[in-house]
Amino acid sequence: MCFSLQASAIAAGSLTILGAIGVTRHHADKTKFIAAIPFIFGIQQASEAVTWAQLPFKLSAATVAISTYTFLFFAYFFWPVWVPFAVWYAEPNATRKNIILLTIAGGAIIGATLLYFLTTSIVTSAITCAHIIYDVTIPEAWYIPGMLLYVGATIVPWFISSFPKMWLVGSVLAISYGVSIWFYFAAFTSVWCFFAAVLSILILVVLHKQQRNAL
Repeated sequence: MCFSLQASAIAAGSLTILGAIGVTRHHADKTKFIAAIPFIFGIQQASEAVTWAQLPFKLSAATVAISTYTFLFFAYFFWPVWVPFAVWYAEPNATRKNIILLTIAGGAIIGATLLYFLTTSIVTSAITCAHIIYDVTIPEAWYIPGMLLYVGATIVPWFISSFPKMWLVGSVLAISYGVSIWFYFAAFTSVWCFFAAVLSILILVVLHKQQRNAL
């Protein structure tokens, strides 16, 4: 797997374009927040592309800081809140909707906690072995509960959803999570967000098939 400026830039451009099409197609229905996920991933990948472009040449410390914090804001706070909310908003089944509320609560807790660590510690980013490694001070006591809450917020809701094939989204995200943490532990944040961003195209495929079947 090649992680680089080119990879992030291509992912950013592709996701932004395809995501914009998805948002346009679904802006009037209950899946609009789910459909927006690839587009928002495109923005996040664009911020990492800026970091890739700036770090080797150290052209602007301010630009690196902005792109780093922007990327981590999405990774740490935005996704564990947005994903369960988007799935909850689209869910038509009342019982499942109430269960998803629990994942929203968990996402809010871990999101707020990670945002606190992000804003109260010295944050750095560096390119090491063809990966961007983000260094944020997080107490070891938070590792396991934090991972469980994060997975509960960003992966579990897809399995709870009653929409056809949404479990496929959860499955590929779970697999990419495991691969990222096993093979790329030091660069986990960057690598998993890249995998999740690329795999988010599956969301548009699933929504498109649902839309066609409803016609």
